[in-house]
Amino acid sequence: SKSKSKINYSFLVGVSSVNFETKSNNTYANENQLFDFDNALCYRFGGEIEVILPINNSKWSIYFQPIYQSFNSDKVIDGMYGPLEYSIDYRSLNLPLGLRHYMFLSPKSKIYLGGAIGFNFDLGSKVTLGNDGNFDFFSSAFGTNFGLGYVFNEKYCFEMRYNYSFDVIQESVFQSSISDLGLVFKYKFN
Repeated sequence: SKSKSKINYSFLVGVSSVNFETKSNNTYANENQLFDFDNALCYRFGGEIEVILPINNSKWSIYFQPIYQSFNSDKVIDGMYGPLEYSIDYRSLNLPLGLRHYMFLSPKSKIYLGGAIGFNFDLGSKVTLGNDGNFDFFSSAFGTNFGLGYVFNEKYCFEMRYNYSFDVIQESVFQSSISDLGLVFKYKFN
């Protein structure tokens, strides 16, 4: 019998530890200014449409995963002329398109490896970097993610995921990136 492609629909929620980093490109600065917000909690929720491909015993799939994500963090640092305030309020819609490979452990459980590329669309994020002032985010930034997941009973899935986006703020003086590592829970409802 010839296998057919199958479509899965899932709801997902996740939490991760995020690191937002900026580095100055200005070689004339007193120091090559590096600043990061680390270990802020990022929350995300969204959905997934997955197409199981009718090849290699249905071990491959492609997926599209619209996700809303947000985090915020702030700290005050003692500067040469007084306290400096650093803050970030980040909100975006992430739209990754990915490929996944399944490995079956038993009739009721399987693991998978997956990777995706896509764009983060900014939803009004702001960042303040001490004396350097306030910066806006690009309306979209390129990103990647990689995941290792476990599926039980064709309904429940836990995934460890690493996300990375670069060049996120609109300021040529700074290189900027956002990376995070966390857990995603998915529930398949079809």
